[in-house]
Amino acid sequence: MMPVSIPVSVRRDDDRAGGNHFAPARLAAPVGLPDPAVRIKEIGDLVRKARSEPALKSAELVAPLMARLPASVLVRLAGATTAGNDLQASNVPGVKDDLYLAGARIERIYPFAPLPGCAAMISLHTYRGVCCIGANLDAAAVTDPALYASCLGDGFAEVLGLASGSAKPVLLA
Repeated sequence: MMPVSIPVSVRRDDDRAGGNHFAPARLAAPVGLPDPAVRIKEIGDLVRKARSEPALKSAELVAPLMARLPASVLVRLAGATTAGNDLQASNVPGVKDDLYLAGARIERIYPFAPLPGCAAMISLHTYRGVCCIGANLDAAAVTDPALYASCLGDGFAEVLGLASGSAKPVLLA
């Protein structure tokens, strides 16, 4: 098992548009399951269980208080809560329409999220029906980033292979 933290939406139907409405959930990811279909099912079960955790609602009560803390205290608290994770993952849904920058259509949007004290921060961003993934790695914990990227790509290929017609991942260095 691998300690993983993921954001879980706590947005309610009556919440105003915009803003973040999420709470962190910790999972014990089943990395030793060789069958990708079994692994995905197990992870899905863990995420569904995490979403139903009543304590997630407390994040919205604590967040306004934490926003008033000095930055040095907030960084220390946040680092202490994420240091026990090997991986933190995030998903940012993007727009489906074309975006332009200085008149040129943007082809891909690659996410980059700060490393919050864990070994790896993996972020996924969707744009125009394509998922792009960024990895921020702690060099002390991940000593061979090329091997890590290769294994990450192989894992995505394995999972995407479960759905016929899925594209194969493309690794960019």
